[in-house]
Formats: sequence, C-alpha cells, structure tokens
Amino acid sequence: MRNIHQYEQAYLQDEHDFERYQVRYRRKKVLELYEKLPSNRVLEIGCGMEPLFHFVPQDSFSQWVVVEPADAFYAAAERASKEDDRIHCLHRFFDKEAALLKECCVHSGGGRLT
Repeated sequence: MRNIHQYEQAYLQDEHDFERYQVRYRRKKVLELYEKLPSNRVLEIGCGMEPLFHFVPQDSFSQWVVVEPADAFYAAAERASKEDDRIHCLHRFFDKEAALLKECCVHSGGGRLT
C-alpha cells in the first residue's frame, strides 16, 4: 500500500510532475502531426508556457494564432511573439471568438488581431 504522506510530499516537491510529462508527450504528438500535415496558417488553442511556434521551423508558416485565456500563459506567448508579425496572441476563450478566428484563419492575409 502506498504511503499517502510520502506521495503528497513527493508531489509537492515536484518529483512526480505528471503535467510536465504530459506536456512533452502532447507536444511530441502535435509536432509529429504538423510535420506530416504542415500548414501555412495555424490555430493553437491553449499554449501553456511554451507555445508550439517555438518548436517548428520558422519558415514553415505564414500565420500562427494562439488563443489563450490564462494570464501567465498568454503573457508568455505574447512576449515570445513580439518580434514576429505573423504570430497573433489572443487573451480570450476560444468559444467566444469563433467568428473572429474564422475570419482570421480562413480569409485574412495577415495583420495584427485585436
């Protein structure tokens, strides 16, 4: 039987950081798919602390839109994208912006989103 106190302490000390492993696994799978089915325009819904545009060849896309409602994750994506006009970060929930995103991702030729 597991000692719950030991488990709790290990978890709090970040020894068994489940989410860290999940992030790496999801990133690996998404990037494998991107490699097989590259796209000029990408919509990333939820980015965590490391948006996927960090992990793809920078010449592989013309537009990348990140929709992120969490303050810290949005701020990280915004900082990372400041120098690149092809990357747009929206500090919103995805379901509230479907029309704007459709316009951007289907019809837009670029430009900053607000």
